[in-house]
Amino acid sequence: MKRYFFLLVILFSLAGAAFAQVYYCTGDKVRVRNAPSLKSGMVKYYSYYGSGGPVYLYKGMRVRSEGVHRNGFTKVSCIDGNAWCTTGWVASEYLRGNQYSAPRAKDYFHCTGDKVRVRNAPSLNSGMVQYYNGAGAVYLYKGMRVRNLGVRRNGFIKVSCYDGSTWCTDGWVSADYLR
Repeated sequence: MKRYFFLLVILFSLAGAAFAQVYYCTGDKVRVRNAPSLKSGMVKYYSYYGSGGPVYLYKGMRVRSEGVHRNGFTKVSCIDGNAWCTTGWVASEYLRGNQYSAPRAKDYFHCTGDKVRVRNAPSLNSGMVQYYNGAGAVYLYKGMRVRNLGVRRNGFIKVSCYDGSTWCTDGWVSADYLR
C-alpha cells in the first residue's frame, strides 16, 4: 500500500510540473505585485542583508506560472536566476507563453575592467547604485558576470548584477566594459 501511495505522489508531482508554463515578459520595467490588483504593493527581493528594492521584469525575462489567473493578472515565480525567488502577480498583458520567442540578445556579460561603476541612469553624470545595506557604491570587477536586461541607451547597457553574496538593483554600465 505504501508503495502505491509513493507512486501516486510522484505521478501527481510530475503532472503538476507538466502543467507549469514558462512565460516571457514583453514589457520593460513591469511591476511584480503582492496581489492581483493595481492597488497592491510590489514584491520586494530579499538578500542576506535584509529587504531589497521592488522587483521588476524586463523584456525577455522568463517566469514560471502554474496557470493561476485573476483580475487580468498571472501568478508567477522566478526563473533565470532572478534576485527574487518568491511568487508574485504580473499583469497578464505583459506575458507571452511558449509561442513567443524571447529576444536572442546575449543573456549575460562579463566585465572587462576593474572597479567599473554601476550607475543609476545611462550617463557619466549619473550617481552610482548603492547597496541596500548602506555598504556603499556598487562596482564591477574584471570577470564578474552581469545579467543583460536588454536595454541600451547612450553607450550604456542596463544590467542586474550579483557580487557573490547579494544582488544589487538594476543599473547602467558603460558598454565599453562588457563583453
